[in-house]
Amino acid sequence: MMKKIILTGNIEKTQKCDLKNIGLRIQYARKDIGLSQSMLADKIGIHVVSLSKIESGKVNTTIETLCRIAEVTNKPMSYFFGEEPKQMYNSDVDDLKKQIAEIKEDIKKYQK
Repeated sequence: MMKKIILTGNIEKTQKCDLKNIGLRIQYARKDIGLSQSMLADKIGIHVVSLSKIESGKVNTTIETLCRIAEVTNKPMSYFFGEEPKQMYNSDVDDLKKQIAEIKEDIKKYQK
C-alpha cells in the first residue's frame, strides 16, 4: 500500500507503509522480552485476538496502542518502522554465527 505524504509546499514524498513488517516487529519485540500474545495484550489493554491480527498485519494499530507496546517492550517507536525485520534478523543471525565460528577457532588455537 502506498501513501502520499505532503511535506511542505509542493514537495511530495511517497512512503511505503507495510503493516506486515510493523506486525512482525511487534512480534519480535514481544518475544524478545519473553511475553506471550496474551500477556502483552493484557499489559497494553487490548484483546489478544486484536494483538494477533496486528502482529499478522491484518489490521492497523493505533498510535496509542503502538506507544503502549513500545513502552512495555522498551523499544523506541522508530523500531517498528525500520527495515524489513526478517532481513535484518537473518543478517544478525549470520553475523553472530560468523563471530561464534571465529571465537571457536581462537579457542582451539589457545588450547594447543
